[in-house]
Amino acid sequence: MKKAAISKRAEHQTDAATTSMDVGEVVKSATRRALYWLSQQRHDDWGWGGDTARAILTFVLIDSSWFNRQNLESQLATKQMELEIVLQLWRHHELPITSASLAHYSLALNAICQDPRQFHSHDLIGTLQHHEPELDVVFALSNLAVCSSGAHVRKRQIRRLLDISDNVKDHNVDTLSMVVMALQCIVHDHRNRNLEHYVKRASHGLMDRQQQDGSFGNLHTTALAIQALQAARPLSSEATWNESAALNYLESRQADDGSWGDIQTTSDVILALGSNGLCAVRDMPCPNRVANVMPTSPPFAVPGVNLTQHSSESELPEQAPGPVTVTYTLWVGTNITENYSITVSPEHNATFYNVMQIAAEQDSHYQFSATEWPNGHYVHTIAGYKEEPTYYHYWLLYRLAKLPDPAYPPGNNFITPVGSSNPSWLCPSSVATHVTCARGNLETDDPVPSISPVITRNLGKPLRHGKLSRWEELSPLSISPGLSRRGVNPSEEVGRLTSGITHTTFQPEFPSGNPMEVA
Repeated sequence: MKKAAISKRAEHQTDAATTSMDVGEVVKSATRRALYWLSQQRHDDWGWGGDTARAILTFVLIDSSWFNRQNLESQLATKQMELEIVLQLWRHHELPITSASLAHYSLALNAICQDPRQFHSHDLIGTLQHHEPELDVVFALSNLAVCSSGAHVRKRQIRRLLDISDNVKDHNVDTLSMVVMALQCIVHDHRNRNLEHYVKRASHGLMDRQQQDGSFGNLHTTALAIQALQAARPLSSEATWNESAALNYLESRQADDGSWGDIQTTSDVILALGSNGLCAVRDMPCPNRVANVMPTSPPFAVPGVNLTQHSSESELPEQAPGPVTVTYTLWVGTNITENYSITVSPEHNATFYNVMQIAAEQDSHYQFSATEWPNGHYVHTIAGYKEEPTYYHYWLLYRLAKLPDPAYPPGNNFITPVGSSNPSWLCPSSVATHVTCARGNLETDDPVPSISPVITRNLGKPLRHGKLSRWEELSPLSISPGLSRRGVNPSEEVGRLTSGITHTTFQPEFPSGNPMEVA
């Protein structure tokens, strides 16, 4: 009896191994056919229309050697994607770029070892962070892109992901899949074991959604669920789901031409079959990629604001950085009746809000009042002058190439964008920066490598968008060209500052109707 039992067990193991090999060969065959179909969908411009980023992601994640200097097809395809991104940034007034599209572009750029934080002098990751999507699935996708780029996901955004994980039954499979992948990336980067529990909870909730036919719903949903559970396997090994049944479900529904209907679904399924989902972008073998580590809090860090600060690590030199010097200039009045400048030396990785605090301690002219918000500070008063939206009295935020000349006030085109929104928007009681050698994305609660700020207070009405040689008084309808509306309260239309892009050669505009934090 014992020998018979051993024989049966060995026979079962052999059958399982054979079945596994058969499934593996079937999956490889299905993947090859799908990749060929996907390559045939390429347009004459070497792109895939609105799915170029998805297609490039698929080819790179399945075969990391696809993108190389010798493969001219991959070079032309990626150049077409870059062109698409630039055109969408320029045409955002006509057709706003969505957070989902921006996230896929960022993931694709990372996959080909290009930093989306330095895309032609524009920070795509900073834009994603400052435009928080309402849909949970898009929010999770955006944070997956942020984490995969090497930027640190902020505490408030992590809390929202954890809230979703805590309420698994209230969310669909697509949302849970994206949340699992986003949290898995965050856990990997922050080494925070406290978050592993949330990854397990969301993963187990996702496993419970598997149906008898092996699917998790439709083809797209099943593909995302497989990617998520494969990524979370190290943290949810004690739980079970039928991966073979899920893969068989996908393979059995492949069309004769090798596709699964459309480019989006086909791309998602290919990644699921290849066991290299969106989470794999973070681990692409890119040269000079710096792994994320949990930074120490700067001396002037404001508690409860950001989980970490992000900067452009790929640009940082290996040697110790030099001292940080910040020149902070304050102008008051349309005719500049008051003009003050101060130079301070904050600690490395200090925030601009810290710079304001240092200046206020050293000179009473820079004293200010502010209230703390969930993700920053809203500055109400500087030098005793308070914002007065009713009378169109605002602090304007500028970033200049050199110290400003009172005789030639800067044009409105130098106003730092509100978040990543229209640079012509006014910013109530805000601070401005003039960059000398800053890196990365400047935010009032983000690191400031080396900046020279200038603050001005326009005691007249809002300025016209464009470079001016003198101050002008205009109607409040000129607050934001192309976005102005009659009857709108300027203080509501303006929003509150969260960031300024540190490069001036290319400043795409992103209109946003959501109020954001000042400093």
